[in-house]
Amino acid sequence: MNPASSFSNYLNRRKFIQTTSALSIGMISACGQGNNPPELAEKQTALNKLLTDFMVTTRIPGAVVSLISAGSQINQVAGVKILGKPEKILESDAFHIGSNAKSMLAMLALRSAELGELQLETPIYQLAPILQTTGSSAYANITLENLLSHRAGIETLLDVPSIEETVPNFEGSLMEQRRRTLEFLLNREPLNRPGSTFLYSNGSYACAAAVLEAVTGKSYEEILQERIFKPLNIKGFVGWPGQAVSSAPYGHFFAEGQFTPFDPNDSRSMFRPALTPAGNVSMTIKDYSTYLIAHLSALRGEDFKGLNQKSYARAHQAIAGNDFGYALGWATDGRDKQNQQLDYHYGSTDIFGCFALLQPSKNRAVAVMVNGEIPPFEDAISGVAYAILALLD
Repeated sequence: MNPASSFSNYLNRRKFIQTTSALSIGMISACGQGNNPPELAEKQTALNKLLTDFMVTTRIPGAVVSLISAGSQINQVAGVKILGKPEKILESDAFHIGSNAKSMLAMLALRSAELGELQLETPIYQLAPILQTTGSSAYANITLENLLSHRAGIETLLDVPSIEETVPNFEGSLMEQRRRTLEFLLNREPLNRPGSTFLYSNGSYACAAAVLEAVTGKSYEEILQERIFKPLNIKGFVGWPGQAVSSAPYGHFFAEGQFTPFDPNDSRSMFRPALTPAGNVSMTIKDYSTYLIAHLSALRGEDFKGLNQKSYARAHQAIAGNDFGYALGWATDGRDKQNQQLDYHYGSTDIFGCFALLQPSKNRAVAVMVNGEIPPFEDAISGVAYAILALLD
């Protein structure tokens, strides 16, 4: 079993109405070869075969994968953007990364600490004083680190029904909706003693984002662009791929042995703005790989374009007692054949999936993005990611 396989108990699960449609695997294309080092170039054929076998076995409509070594990458794309239509996946297509965006929110908090705007160990009621009069005393001592490491006891909000049943749909600006959601969640009964036990929670990340907005005076969307995407010279956006570019891949829901395309503008597929920071970002495989390369570089002791090495290291340092060695947006309990640490995360919306795998000791990483998932969801995707990484052993 891959280290990520038990992670599914905590992942976002979305339930939609399904119909049936025809399946088309499409072709495999090689991309991003450029001037890659020999150890990557010679693996192109093997990578192609792995992706081909993955597509045949899972029948997932489309996929993009990246194998990264020493700051270079080779990418492969396969399949179609929308079942029943001929358009093939392109390397330039954006995919939704789901909860893998949690590491980005964690980096925003760490960047705020670098800038002297806050400390992760400070109780959030001190960071946002209004909470002292609007929040329950049960949460008076929780910190941003507690929220980002899933140790705050906040409502989990792992699927659409639980969100709809639990959290009112507040009106106002994005920041107002998030502030009111924060105050609402901080007046709910804790699910466990705040600060004590790991409990994977989208609600915790929604709260963390609202606190950051209160401290910086800017929205999550603004600081994400300013403090991560711009320094790394990458592009990404909040929302489904098809909401930004009409030609982007659709996500596909799997039920009763069939994949069904899901229109990104369908009202049932909309993220609550307050929950967006928990995992509602889309980007291309090249841009996401650049983000992973930044983490690898920093974990090898290099400062990387506006974010210092200590912050990256802290994001990958397990919090004592956390399941999966969960740190700040990363699970760290994976091990390679030399018993060296492997860090990973899985993002799932049931219609898109993304798995990232880092091998810091060898300066390697793998990213897998798909526009459809099959139960038990991350097993197939993480399995091919580990097989891709093993190509370099």
